[in-house]
Amino acid sequence: MTGPPFGVYRFELTPEEARAVAGRTALRAAMAARPLTAGIAPIFAFLAMLIGASTLAWAGLIGARAAEIAVLGLIMIYGAWRGAGMIPLRRAYRAQRRRAEALGRAGLLTAAVDAEMVKLSAAASFGAWRYADCVDADLADGILYLWRANGDAAVLPTRAAPPGEAESMLAFWREHVGRSENQPPLPASAGRGSG
Repeated sequence: MTGPPFGVYRFELTPEEARAVAGRTALRAAMAARPLTAGIAPIFAFLAMLIGASTLAWAGLIGARAAEIAVLGLIMIYGAWRGAGMIPLRRAYRAQRRRAEALGRAGLLTAAVDAEMVKLSAAASFGAWRYADCVDADLADGILYLWRANGDAAVLPTRAAPPGEAESMLAFWREHVGRSENQPPLPASAGRGSG
């Protein structure tokens, strides 16, 4: 193949593909909603207070009963904090899963791939993914994914493309993800302080 794989691809997601898409996109959206490092600070705060209460009890500055109550209180506070922190994660997961399931129920889908974006549509448009606005592209379980930062993905089963074209398309997407052909290069002084 001499040029990038552009064209219109028509396909219908199988139930297995729809489940795979729903699982991957929902997980990615949930992970985008809450970075992994967001849970580290509460753990360290919990451990520091736990060590503090234990040290005070060991030194005899507070009674054993007071230390037990403090530890139980810390455990309840930490559990409530972790539970509240999971709410945005669950919301993002459910929203993306509903979207992916709707994609699976949409019937015949059309993916229009060109030099700037991928447009996914059925009876109604599911959206357009400009390569410059995307953060990643990958291939899993026979499905090509073009990812936005929020976990939203354009999907294209490899069976919808002629043999060998899916790999070329993935290479093209990866090369163009996150950069715009129309953007001029940044000047050498961009991002530097004035001092």
